Amino acid sequence: MKKGSFTGLLYREFYLGKSSYITGILLFAGSALLGWLSLLSLKYGNFGSLFGKDLSGGVIKNKEASEIIRAMILLFMRYIPALMSCTIGAGVFMDVACKDVMNKWNRFEHSTPVTPLRFAAVKTISMLITTAISFILAVFYIFTIDIGLGESFTYAEISIISIFLLFLVVLGVLSQIFILLLKDRDKGMLCTTAIVMAPIFIISFINAENEHESGKEVSFQETIKDFTEKTLEYCPLIFIAIAVIFAVLFVSMYLIYKRREK
Repeated sequence: MKKGSFTGLLYREFYLGKSSYITGILLFAGSALLGWLSLLSLKYGNFGSLFGKDLSGGVIKNKEASEIIRAMILLFMRYIPALMSCTIGAGVFMDVACKDVMNKWNRFEHSTPVTPLRFAAVKTISMLITTAISFILAVFYIFTIDIGLGESFTYAEISIISIFLLFLVVLGVLSQIFILLLKDRDKGMLCTTAIVMAPIFIISFINAENEHESGKEVSFQETIKDFTEKTLEYCPLIFIAIAVIFAVLFVSMYLIYKRREK
């Protein structure tokens, strides 16, 4: 086997996902540009005039309303572009898996001397590289926003980025597994969506029930504060979970690509 087979397969992964990479990067760049423009507007333009320096001297006179609206603007300004950067990996590898199924790549791969171990390693490493790039882009963007706001980059922001990464890594890994197993894009994505969204709906329902029973209305700021505290508490576990998901990807790809001995 040629030494270049591994790098060739790795190049293949990135080449097939080229259009998705371009789309993802453009989405991130566009949302980041909007975020930076919003930052300028908040400091020097129309957004700033809404609140005033003390959140009560601008167009919006109600201080509580000013705080809520400003918090929402800051939230979207900070984290939507970060979320867009994290979607790059999930979108790329869904696309590659779909192309493999459409082109019947599995028929060819079993006729090559490349081992299932190498196929699995290529899939895992390519997604790991893309995830790392997504993480770096998200950190860089939020860091620039913090500089513009005169704030420090915090561990809380790392923890929130890690939540985005976990969700999208799970989405990317499961979509690859189900698309390749079922050999159908639509069925694979349906299974992936059901598995990913079910826990979210269950947790949302439980929280809504608890809020209803307590009779206490939770404010937007309290919701964000509680979410941030939870992510801070579980951040190390989130990164461990991401590592476990990559291990699942490796094992799954190995089993899927393993050739049957006759």
